[in-house]
Amino acid sequence: MHLIKNAIAFIISMVLNPFIAQANTYKKTWNDVKGQHDVILIVEEMASDDLQQVSLSGKGSINNKPEWTIHDFVKDCPVDANITINPKSFENIDLNKTNNHYLLFSYSISCRGGIDPEDIKYFAYQNGQKYTMRGEQTIIIGKDKFGGERKPSISSNLQKNLPLLNYMQKKWPIVSTYNYNIDNSAK
Repeated sequence: MHLIKNAIAFIISMVLNPFIAQANTYKKTWNDVKGQHDVILIVEEMASDDLQQVSLSGKGSINNKPEWTIHDFVKDCPVDANITINPKSFENIDLNKTNNHYLLFSYSISCRGGIDPEDIKYFAYQNGQKYTMRGEQTIIIGKDKFGGERKPSISSNLQKNLPLLNYMQKKWPIVSTYNYNIDNSAK
């Protein structure tokens, strides 16, 4: 009976709120020296006749205790609002071989009306500490390549963590490049 009530409530909410388009969820769980880590990232898209919105919310916990949260959004976009998590970047790694893992992920974020480079945000979390690289997407169409001319900005705490900085700089071309020749072939 409880399941039926929830299903009816969901259907009614969808009818009353036609602006909800879709939600994408990314989850990761692992164990290390600190305990069990649970991460969830949710991207929700909403649209009306004139404007689009998209939001990212996420949290990480250790042994069911909150460790960090993230919130980002594009509001009132008259063209295409976008937040896309790059699945190639969503990983946990034991970089220092101490069984104390980092969580890494990146996403592109934009309000754009064409094929323009998006902003890229690349994050790492460990022990509640956030490390960031932010820059511009590189786009490849055919043999042409554009965007990504600026070097990414690096947070001061990431600059002090050389093993992680080197790892993220090595991965930056992978997480910040969108190849229309490959990435759009399945669409």
